[in-house]
Amino acid sequence: MRSYQNCRRCGYDRETLPHILQHCRQFSAPAYQARHDAVQGRLETVMRRRFPSLRVNRALPEIGSSKRPDLVV
Repeated sequence: MRSYQNCRRCGYDRETLPHILQHCRQFSAPAYQARHDAVQGRLETVMRRRFPSLRVNRALPEIGSSKRPDLVV
């Protein structure tokens, strides 16, 4: 058994199973990103049929922003 209780990935106070599976950003960030990308891909596939000019993950220089929205119709 370890002599410390902190999460080895993020340093949170306690490394518990619920923390690792649901809350630890270091552990779950890749899974969140994968789910996000999967949903975005499905939306893009469906929306592109109706909106051929759909823009995906691109900056909007015409409004003076460098932020990149996921989908813009």
